[in-house]
Amino acid sequence: THVTGLSTDLGTTFGRLLHFLFKGGCGRRKLDPIDAAEVHVVLNKLHVYLVLGFGFAFGAWLGAYETAQFGDYAFFVPAGISAAVGGLYLAFRAPLERAARRGRGAELQLSDVREVDNLVKRAMSYFDDVSQQSPEPGQLDDVREVLRFLDERVLSKYRDCACN
Repeated sequence: THVTGLSTDLGTTFGRLLHFLFKGGCGRRKLDPIDAAEVHVVLNKLHVYLVLGFGFAFGAWLGAYETAQFGDYAFFVPAGISAAVGGLYLAFRAPLERAARRGRGAELQLSDVREVDNLVKRAMSYFDDVSQQSPEPGQLDDVREVLRFLDERVLSKYRDCACN
């Protein structure tokens, strides 16, 4: 079921990428900023799905090879790897948690705040332009969804941050 789910996700994501390529005239016309960002996200998803697919295929090949070489004892190879990773996790868990806690409380830099402010202003300007025209069906909903997502992410990430 993992491989079939992965292949379904890969197919739908690839289809979405083709949608944007055809929408943009296969490179003859530039995509608007929202679509360009969406293409970037889709390409990142494709990268993850392809790496996962390669991992499944490589794991299947490696398991078959180990079984041919070691027979019933082939199970000890992934068990040993799991034990080693678990031991490393136990050894480094506390220092990593402390570092993560320190990073969460980091103050925002003024330049970062200005950059985000400019990006939000540009997005809002685009939203205003689209809302004054006759937008395509669902275009406003897509923009609203992106802005709500950003709002939720910013709130969840920086809720406890002390910003001056």
